[in-house]
Amino acid sequence: MIRKVSLVVVFFLSFSGVYAAEQRFQDVVASVVIGATFRLSLDKASLDFGVIKPGKWIELYPERHYHQITCISNNKKTWYLKVSVIGDIVGQGGFALPKDSLKWQIFWTNGSGVKREGWEGLQQDKATVIYNSGPLDGQGEEIYIRLRYALDVPGNVPAGNYNGALVYTMTESP
Repeated sequence: MIRKVSLVVVFFLSFSGVYAAEQRFQDVVASVVIGATFRLSLDKASLDFGVIKPGKWIELYPERHYHQITCISNNKKTWYLKVSVIGDIVGQGGFALPKDSLKWQIFWTNGSGVKREGWEGLQQDKATVIYNSGPLDGQGEEIYIRLRYALDVPGNVPAGNYNGALVYTMTESP
């Protein structure tokens, strides 16, 4: 008798490499912190009226502005620009000019706020608010405030050099 043996070969194919594993994160939160910007800069650091006679009024560059102050804030809050004088405007021999003899005026601004109009004198021992920001001034754009200056010299002033220091302050409180 003849026996036939058949060999059956079974192939098992594994397709495990065809399916890639996948895992999803659905609760990922992206965040960023935008830093606050609150900055003040001034284009010039001095005022020079030159030689002037007692009892005279002189404007520094009367046809244009002298200083440009740049204010930037991105916190959408009202801010205030103030000016004050440190100490007295003192000359030789200790004689001091009255603080209100130095006058300032806002010549122009691109801001949406409220500016003081006309010539103003400096106040004794107190900062003067010269500009209140408007609703568009707190969005991070540069706000330019251009100032003019004048000096009203009293008639009884002795000759000499007179010096003083102005301070500009940008603050969120009036």
